Amino acid sequence: VSDSKNFCKQINNTLFCSFNPIQKTSSDFTTIFIKVNQCDNKKITTSVNDLNSYDNSNTNDIINSDININCYYNDFQIKRVTSLEAKGPGSLDEAIKTIGKKIIVFEVGGVIDLRSKIEGIFSTGLIINEPFTIIAGETAPFPGVSLIGAGIIVNASNVTVKHLRIRIGNDTNTPLTSGDGLKVIGTSKNPTENLLIESMSLMWATDENGEAYSPGGGGVKNITFNKVIFAEGLNFAGRINSDGSRRSHSHGILIGDGSKEITISKSLFVSNQKRNPWLTDDSTALIINNVIANPAN
Repeated sequence: VSDSKNFCKQINNTLFCSFNPIQKTSSDFTTIFIKVNQCDNKKITTSVNDLNSYDNSNTNDIINSDININCYYNDFQIKRVTSLEAKGPGSLDEAIKTIGKKIIVFEVGGVIDLRSKIEGIFSTGLIINEPFTIIAGETAPFPGVSLIGAGIIVNASNVTVKHLRIRIGNDTNTPLTSGDGLKVIGTSKNPTENLLIESMSLMWATDENGEAYSPGGGGVKNITFNKVIFAEGLNFAGRINSDGSRRSHSHGILIGDGSKEITISKSLFVSNQKRNPWLTDDSTALIINNVIANPAN
């Protein structure tokens, strides 16, 4: 009913949008005003030809359409995931790449397949480079959201990731730039600080199920893993030895190279051969109230 030329004005908690119709309606007006509830890009109520004479009882000119409205909550933009595709409109990838503070909510539940669609092309997974990103997986309808084939890399501060399942798996046709389920990385010049990873399930990674890593030290600080399952890291599916054989590499979580103030609490480590967890030189961590089951060593 309208082209892309439109103007929106917010009055209190209501957004009014005017459109230039492609096809005129029965009331034959040239400008349509649509009253849209704030933060709701689906419920469009009554259209009228005069904003000043807006009448809630006028229901003859209701327009059914989807309009993308940027809604903000305490300066955080609300981004809605409406597609389970790996990339493209409405995808989690698109939401993560949005510039600025954002809360990502889900209107769909199911599996997001992050494997490359082209054989032999590396899959990078999802990379969070924007600070003040909140992924609220708990907002997804049944059965929740699972990422398969690749994981998440966090390279930004003040990030929260909650209520996602990540399953890397072993697909030799789609090699990975990172075999970690969820990897936090930062450098002294580009630090990553103040993260909360909570109520997550990280399994079947080909490197570590989880990782906090600071090349050269001083780049990762104040990271909390709370109520996370680190489980069943794949043993002979990851790195390749010089002779072509697969390296034993079933690992829970690595806290590496000068990462500071890492907390792992109320979490479950089960059936990982090593690193339940493992700290390298000059790293500090609080490991408290966790269960470690069936480690090889």
